[in-house]
Amino acid sequence: MLYQSQGQGEQLINILKEIILVRQRDRSIRENCIKGLKIMLKICPILAKQYLGLKIHVYVTFILEREFKSNAVAKERMQCFKMMKTWLRASPETFPLLFAQAIVSMVRNDEEFQLRFNAIDLMIDMCSRSPKVAAHVGSIKQLIESLLDLTLDGYRYDRISHALMLLINDPQIRVFFRPVVDLNKIFSIFTRPDGVDKDPKKPILDKIE
Repeated sequence: MLYQSQGQGEQLINILKEIILVRQRDRSIRENCIKGLKIMLKICPILAKQYLGLKIHVYVTFILEREFKSNAVAKERMQCFKMMKTWLRASPETFPLLFAQAIVSMVRNDEEFQLRFNAIDLMIDMCSRSPKVAAHVGSIKQLIESLLDLTLDGYRYDRISHALMLLINDPQIRVFFRPVVDLNKIFSIFTRPDGVDKDPKKPILDKIE
């Protein structure tokens, strides 16, 4: 156990404070520090509250939202994604609002495709595990908009549509959907307007099939 004594707890806090200061150091050091934070949180979810107090989420978001320039940065950002995913699964009730805002921002960025795909997967997980936070930053609305986005690959439609069906089927999450607007948008891709012979959304249906 990480907390066997008060002394060990204080020592761990001091280590975390030192980790925050790696911002100006080598990328590999930052990457390994994020990985260490992720492993500790996975082992001991109670650390999430201390991470919040130490502003770990601010540091991780800063790295994640930097401009993409090299493969080294890509590896660093991937560790940030894994850190956010671990936090979401270990302690969804403490998932930072700043993380949620960063996820939605990356989903809206159509210039970095791989980053966007990773963000969509994380947003789906967030809608399922922390629906209140997700609804607060407009994740459910963005997920529906992504379903209608023709710039996404075909398998993404299948992933998003399946996730939305599961979310709607959950009574505790269903309350965050707008009954008329959201449901009409979701099911519009499976229907054809009356009096229209040519289906404008056929490419979407073909990709889902």
